[in-house]
Parts: sequence; C-alpha cells; structure tokens
Amino acid sequence: MTPRVSFTGGLTTALLLSSLSLGGCLPFHRLKMKEVHHDSAQREARNPVILLHGFMGAKLQHVRTQRSAWGRVRNLFWKGKGDDLALPIDQEALLANRDNLVPYEICDSVGGVDFYSPILRALREVAGYDLGDIEHPHPGENLYVFAYDWRRDNVESAQALGKAIERIVEAHGRPDMKIDLVAHSMGGLVARYYVAYGTADVLDQNPLPAPSYAGVRNIDKVVLIGTPNEGSLTAFRVMHLGITRSLSPEALFTMPSIYQLFPGREARPFVDAEGRVLPISLYDADNWVKYGWSAYQPHILAKMRSKLPRRERKSAESFQRMREQMHAFLGAALERADRFHNALSQADGHQGGVRLYSFGSDCIPTQVRAVLQEESGIWKLAFSAEAAHTDPQYTDLVRDLLFMPGDGSVTLASLLDQDPTAPPSAEPALPFEQTVFLCAQHGFLTRSPVFQNNLFHVLANGPALQEGETHPLASR
Repeated sequence: MTPRVSFTGGLTTALLLSSLSLGGCLPFHRLKMKEVHHDSAQREARNPVILLHGFMGAKLQHVRTQRSAWGRVRNLFWKGKGDDLALPIDQEALLANRDNLVPYEICDSVGGVDFYSPILRALREVAGYDLGDIEHPHPGENLYVFAYDWRRDNVESAQALGKAIERIVEAHGRPDMKIDLVAHSMGGLVARYYVAYGTADVLDQNPLPAPSYAGVRNIDKVVLIGTPNEGSLTAFRVMHLGITRSLSPEALFTMPSIYQLFPGREARPFVDAEGRVLPISLYDADNWVKYGWSAYQPHILAKMRSKLPRRERKSAESFQRMREQMHAFLGAALERADRFHNALSQADGHQGGVRLYSFGSDCIPTQVRAVLQEESGIWKLAFSAEAAHTDPQYTDLVRDLLFMPGDGSVTLASLLDQDPTAPPSAEPALPFEQTVFLCAQHGFLTRSPVFQNNLFHVLANGPALQEGETHPLASR
C-alpha cells in the first residue's frame, strides 16, 4: 500500500485543531525550516540534486545574438520579428526540425512573479546545497539545474539529461555516484524516460522494447512534482487557445513536446452539450482538420496564409502545400507522442530500484474533458459548461464531466498514473514510495512551504549510511 499524506486542510484539520485545544493550552512555537533541517543540511554524504523544470520553464535565446526570445516580460506581450517560438516543420524527420534558439537558464522569475527561484533559494539556504554549473561541474557541488528546450521532443531532452549526468559523474570522479532528480511537470516525464531507457531513442522501434533501465546506474530518487503521468487535457486546451502572443496556437502546433503531454490514445476527452461521451480521438490528424482544432481554426489558417511570401499568399497551390506540410507533421507528432506514452507505460510498476516520490495538488478543478458541438455547420470547442450550454438542466451535469480534482493543469488521477475512471482508493500504477498532496496551482507547487519541507525530508533520506554514521534526524 503506497503511503499517502494530504495537507489540503478543510474540516478534518479544523476538527483536529479543536481536539488539540481541548487537551489544554499548550505553548506552541512554529519552528523555522532552517532550524528543522539544520542537521541534515550539514551532512556531507548526500546525493547531488538535479532540478528539472516543466513546459515553458527555461529561458530561450538566439544562439548567435544571445537575444532573449523567451523568459523576459517583453516576450509575453511584445512579439518582434525574431521572437517567434515556432519550430520549423518542413523536414520529413520530425527531430530534424530545428531553429537557432537554445535554452540558457531556468525561469526563476518573470516580471516579479517567482517560479523556480523559491525552491532554488530554499535548497541553498535551508537545505544547504551548493549550486554548480551543470555544463561545467566541479567536485564539491551538489545542486544543478538542467535547462532544456521545452519545445522539443522529450526523448531528446532525456538524452541531454544523460549527457549532463555523465559530466557530473566524471567531474566528481565517482562512476557509481547516485543522483536525485527533482522534476516539475513535464520534467518528470523526461526523468522517467531517462530512468527507463537511458539515452536510447526507442520510439521508432517495432515493437517497442522492454525498458532497459539504463538510467538506473546513477539515479537514487526521482521526485515528481505535478507530473502528468497520464497526460493533461490542459495541454490540448492551451494548444487550441494559445497563451501569449509568442505562444499562439500556430506556434504551439509546431512543438513535439506538447503532444507528449496529451492524455493517452485510449482517452475519450470530448462530450456533447448533453454530456454524452463522443468516440473522437485526439490522435487522428484528420479529426484536427475536420473539427478545426488549434492551427486548423479558420482564423489561424488565414493568419498563417498571410505570412506566406507575398507572391504565394493568393496561390491556392501554395496554401495547399502548407496544409499538406502541416498534416504530415501533425501525424508524425501524434504518432510519436502515442509511442512515448506506450514506452513509459511499459515501465509502470517497476523502476529498476529507483525510489519514486510524488507531490501534487488535489483541490483545484482541472480540465479532463471538453465539449464538442456543431453550430450552424461549424464545430466549436467549449472548455466550460457555461460556454457549452445555457440550459441549467445540463450545466451542472456537464461541469462535473469536464473537471476533476487536481492542480488546475494536472488531475490527481494523472499525477498518480491512474485511469481517471478508477475509484479514488485505487493503487497508482507507479510504485511511489510516498505521495504528498497540498493545495496549490500547478505553476506554484514548488513555492509551497509544505512541499519544500517534505522535499527536504525526502532528500535527507539517503544515500545509505556509512559505517559509524548516524541519520541526521536522529539527534532531533
């Protein structure tokens, strides 16, 4: 039975506090995390930690000019000629589509809003880790940030992670050294693939090979934070609606990684206005054309056509070539995403000895379905019950079908790698050592003091004690 701890609060917590107060007025002093973790922070025999960000979590810049294309406030609202985050899609080989943008650091904060800076600060100031440069590691460092191009294929990112781990191991001169991976959101999928297959790209093999667990050699613990182990329909919603001027539907359409965030092929994420589940798959490229999803929305297609060279804009043949190119890319991206899901599912129930932990939220309504309906010959998507139907008879019913508990982006079921139709008591498919639930939105999970406190306890639990050594928490 997987241990689970919930910190979502509510009536249970209120009753517990009331019962404690009935026992007498005991003095209460809230310990600061730095005091609680003082002893473990002084311990030298700890695994180095690599922090992996999620989708949109690294800053991108032009490789030659070093001009920022993502990670600054202006990238969110002002789009210049060189700020297009869209990848090319004209190469037959999916992974051959490259541009001149490269990641250069994690998005610690943007416009005064903290993202990963609180967890990095806490790891250094509270847990006592020494931050190093993952490109040029040195002995004595034990905290690294793995910044990767979050637009690209997740297997490619796992391969880059493997090379980074090789650099760290070589710099420390310890071939058998163990490392802990702390991975937020999509970064958890990158970590899981690396554990299961190392740096091998197995997605083009038929049939898919069994996991080799080639990444196990240097990994002790993997901490997943809000990871969509069963996918996230929020990824599809974002791809259809866009987020900012730089992350428009047509730009997101070109990014292989976002397809790998979708729910699996067997999911049926669409219902009609009366709540009936529709047998329509996300993984059929023809459905995207038929129903006008993402870049296939008429106004998006018109915008893309307007960006063709001037002499080609009015050419029906040029527009048709563009459509054919889009369809070929989409089919390849969906097929690879499906195989990525299948590859990870083959590792369910066994992680080659790696200890797996899961942190996430279970208190925020999170998208799990969308309403697809035809109006006057036009298919429309609705991501809320109110937008789908004005009849109160159906609104509550549809709302219950569209949302499940989660963190606003990843459902609790996906976090636990469960079928969304399984009962809440069902065991996760992944062998978690522990799961911890808190109440926070997806992007701010790592900011939570509850998360940080529990993370430090997890990281302190290893590596194996040496002869004559006592556990750092034993003296408390």
